[in-house]
Amino acid sequence: MQMKDRLPQLRGEIKTKAQGAVSGIYGISSQLSKEDIETLVKTLLRKAAFTFRVPEKVHLVYFTFVSANNIFGKRVGIFANEIFALLLAQQWFDPSKKSSEGVGDYAMSFNPIPSPLIALIATAVECALRCWESGTYKSVSFTDHNFAKVYHRHSTSLARFEAKQPANLQKLCRTLWEDAWYVIFFICHVKY
Repeated sequence: MQMKDRLPQLRGEIKTKAQGAVSGIYGISSQLSKEDIETLVKTLLRKAAFTFRVPEKVHLVYFTFVSANNIFGKRVGIFANEIFALLLAQQWFDPSKKSSEGVGDYAMSFNPIPSPLIALIATAVECALRCWESGTYKSVSFTDHNFAKVYHRHSTSLARFEAKQPANLQKLCRTLWEDAWYVIFFICHVKY
């Protein structure tokens, strides 16, 4: 089986994990009204705010702490939102799964985390957020046809980041690798 044949399966797996993560990380819950969810999701999707460690000043309860630490409402930490490390850990670094490429024969290919992988995760998260765009959950197909342009946009953003701040991109890629291992360590030790 060629890698190309596995892409739909990979997209499905990472989308499923992203769908499970967006609720907790971005505060999408049944406690919020349909309008609040719609506003939150639109804010997160605007200029890929969801990719930032601190997305921007958001006026919802979940982001009170984040917003309080970001009094100017500026985005901080592109592609450094905790969802990236979480999804990396769940998909590629879980040592209890045979298919975790980040811990097997291909482990060196993941340190530092490659930019195309960051773009894929950003695309999956965007897809998961789009499921909530109307304020209620509605499944969105994570296909190449539907999301190739989104992936290209995230890849282009990473390329611009690398062109302007190559050392910072390398630091981000190394930090994501370290954070993914930290997530796995934490999850494994909390379970037992």
